[in-house]
Amino acid sequence: MFIRKIPSDVIGNSPMEPTAREQMLTQIELLFSEIRGQVNSSNEFQKIVGWTSGRLFQEYQIVLSILKSKQFAPTKLDIQMVRTKFKSCPSVSENQLNSFIYCVKPNRPTLLKPEEEWSLAEWVRWTTEEYIPYRTWQVHNGHYDEDVEKQ
Repeated sequence: MFIRKIPSDVIGNSPMEPTAREQMLTQIELLFSEIRGQVNSSNEFQKIVGWTSGRLFQEYQIVLSILKSKQFAPTKLDIQMVRTKFKSCPSVSENQLNSFIYCVKPNRPTLLKPEEEWSLAEWVRWTTEEYIPYRTWQVHNGHYDEDVEKQ
């Protein structure tokens, strides 16, 4: 009854006792090692993110490894959920959170048909709106697309 009287925001900002923290991390790692391979959709991933506290770097690493495993195609909503959850994590920088956007595959650029000709304005629009986002994603994910490269 005494513990229930303590405001939750006070507990949320207090440092963790080292032994309790170690035991908690062990349990978190065991749970995630069991379920990591089962995350094959955005719904499953969002459920996993919901289970995290957002305060532990180890949780961040687990979430990152799931995203990079390519077991499912992450959405912008998935990435926003991770960014919101871990924005107050002391060991995670803004740059690290921003880099998650490279996990979301943009639409493949439209390819010019052999009989088509584009104006300069169409090429500029294609380059800035379609090619550059896709190319940036390719570079960060080591993905080669021969047809786009020929374009």
